[in-house]
Amino acid sequence: MNIYFTIISNSYLISKSLSEIIIEEFGSVSIVNNLNDFDDFLALLRNTSKKCFIVDWIFLENFSHSIENLNEEISHIPIFLNSHQLRKFSKYENYIMLNDDKRKIADKLHKFVEPLNRQIEEDNGSNELSKREKLILQLVAKGDTTKAIADKLNISSMTVSSHRKNICAKLGIKTISGLTAYAIINGLVELNES
Repeated sequence: MNIYFTIISNSYLISKSLSEIIIEEFGSVSIVNNLNDFDDFLALLRNTSKKCFIVDWIFLENFSHSIENLNEEISHIPIFLNSHQLRKFSKYENYIMLNDDKRKIADKLHKFVEPLNRQIEEDNGSNELSKREKLILQLVAKGDTTKAIADKLNISSMTVSSHRKNICAKLGIKTISGLTAYAIINGLVELNES
């Protein structure tokens, strides 16, 4: 399964060096420079199928809180210049240090994409709904709007829409009434809840 990376960095040298490694290891990469506004990032999310991002510490510094709200939607691995930055963003288990050699970076990227590949294979190999999709289907069947679901689950509306599209594709049902009937028939909600 192919994983496609997007590098978000204002540094030409960082972008160039990482892109060479990624092309050699994974075959494809895109580079985004001068991403100064989080709305630009959201537009990038909407307009690309490449949901695996390598982001430099400046992007994290500017948008870390916003990224945390999108964690279910995107996978990202940060690039740090030094251990001070790493300590500041200590929640990251996977990261690239600027002084890592080529082999170490490639190993970190492979380790990073391993669970993503498994998830893609699971999603593609089954029409069964995930736990999150079942939860969203329950909320849809209860009459919640996309925004209400996003607020309840503390995720973006775009993430909810993406889950709804996946649910519709897996079930082959395109209407809310059809999804509600499915949820009732399959015991996800009670008749009086819908």
